[in-house]
Amino acid sequence: MKKHLALLLFLLAPAVLLAQEEEEWGKIEYKSKEQDEYYRERVENYQPWKPLDKSEILNYTNDFFGIKEIKDFTPYQKAEEHQRFYYESLRSRFDSCQELAAKVDKRQVIKYETRDSVEVIVYKSYEFFLASEPSVYVAYSSDNGTSWSFYYTGITYCQPLCFKPLSKLPLFNDKGQLQLEVCLLRQVSPLTLGHAADYELVKDGLVVTIDLSTLRKDSDGDGLTDIEESRFKTDPSNSDTDGDGVIDGLDLNPRMSVPRSEKTAIFESLVDDYRSDTIHITIPEMCYANDKTKPVLIVTDNPDLQSVLPQSKRVIVFSTVEFEKNAKFYYPMRELHISPLFKVDDEEDAYLVSITTNNGGDEYLVKRIGDIWKKVCVSSWIF
Repeated sequence: MKKHLALLLFLLAPAVLLAQEEEEWGKIEYKSKEQDEYYRERVENYQPWKPLDKSEILNYTNDFFGIKEIKDFTPYQKAEEHQRFYYESLRSRFDSCQELAAKVDKRQVIKYETRDSVEVIVYKSYEFFLASEPSVYVAYSSDNGTSWSFYYTGITYCQPLCFKPLSKLPLFNDKGQLQLEVCLLRQVSPLTLGHAADYELVKDGLVVTIDLSTLRKDSDGDGLTDIEESRFKTDPSNSDTDGDGVIDGLDLNPRMSVPRSEKTAIFESLVDDYRSDTIHITIPEMCYANDKTKPVLIVTDNPDLQSVLPQSKRVIVFSTVEFEKNAKFYYPMRELHISPLFKVDDEEDAYLVSITTNNGGDEYLVKRIGDIWKKVCVSSWIF
C-alpha cells in the first residue's frame, strides 16, 4: 500500500509543480515590446467609422435576385422594422410544428403567405450568420406545413435592403416567385454598446424578386448553396476551393490550405476553446462541418493563423486586402479578432496573445513546457 502511495505521489508531483507555476504566471505583469509597437501602430493608423456614400447605396445590385422600381408602393416607416405582425396569427402553426418553432422566431417574421399546399415564411435570424443586423431567410413547405426547408438569401437586413412587413403586395407573383417590397437604407451611425445603428432612407418604391430555385442552387454539389459560397467567397464551380481534399460543405477552413507551424496549434486552441489551458503540438483529428456549424470571420495575413484546422467552428479566413475588397456592406459573420503572438521580454518560448469577439475578449500568456504549450488568462474585458 505504501509503495502504491509513494508511486502516486511521484506521478502527481510534476502536475502539482506545474499548477503552482501557472498560478504564479497570473501574478506577474508581463511586458512585450512587440505588443507595445503593434498597438501603437494600430492607434496611429486608426480610421474612424464613416457611412457609405449615397451613390454606393443607389448603385447596389444583387447577384442572385432582381430589384426593380414600382409605382404603387407602401411608404417606408422608420419604426417598421421593430414591429411584429405575425406573432399571434402564426402561433398555432408554430405550436403544431417543432421543427419550425426551433428554426424561426415568429416575432421576426417579415412575410407569411400560402398558395394551395405551399406555405412560405420570410424571416430574420442570427442563427447562421451573425452581424450587426440579422440575415434574411426563407422557410418553405410544399405539404401544408408538415415539413419545412430553410434557405439563406444572402441578404443582411438593412444592409442596405429593408423589407416591409406592412406591404400589401402578394408574396407570390404570377411565375410562382417570391416578391417583397423593399427600400434602400444607409447606415449613418456605428453600432455601439447599448445603441443600435441609425439608418436613413435613400430610395423607396422597390421590389426584390426571389426565385426558389436560386435559393436551392448548389452548382458544384459540395453541400453549400451558391449564395452561401458567395458569402464565404469560395468557388461555386469548384467543390474543393482550397484543394485540400475536403469538399467546401464539410471543410472547417474552406478558403485556406496553408502549411502548419507549431504556433498554429496555439491559434487553434483560441478559435475552438480558448479556456483550455493545455495545447498539444499535434495535428488535430479531422473534423467536419454540418448544417449547425456557425461560421466565424478571421482577417489576418499571418500564415500561422491562416492554417488553423478548428474542430467546432467554420473559419472563413480573409487576407487584409481580400477583406477590404469585399466588405463594402457589412460582412454577415461573427468576426474573431486574434492578435499576433507577441514575444514576452526576457522570456524564452513565452508569448502574449489576445482574442476578441463581439462581446469582449481575453488576453493569455502562452508558454512552452516540454512538448506542450500551457496558457493562462492574464486579463479579460467585456463590451
